[in-house]
Amino acid sequence: LNTKQGILQVSYNIIVSIFALHCYAGFGAFEPKCEDDGSYKKLQCHGSTGACWCSHPNGDKKTEPTREKITCE
Repeated sequence: LNTKQGILQVSYNIIVSIFALHCYAGFGAFEPKCEDDGSYKKLQCHGSTGACWCSHPNGDKKTEPTREKITCE
């Protein structure tokens, strides 16, 4: 293996590892949705999993996550 081949092999291994982590090892990070005043919106959803739940203004969960349609009051 010459230096160029070695660099290409390492680069390939890194790309494969990143792909595997993204696709198989988990999901993207949850990004909370907030009101203009900084409090959490009543309905929170995880974009990668599709799970939603009702939230208190401080961010604590009021309900368990579900993929079913929910209405938060």
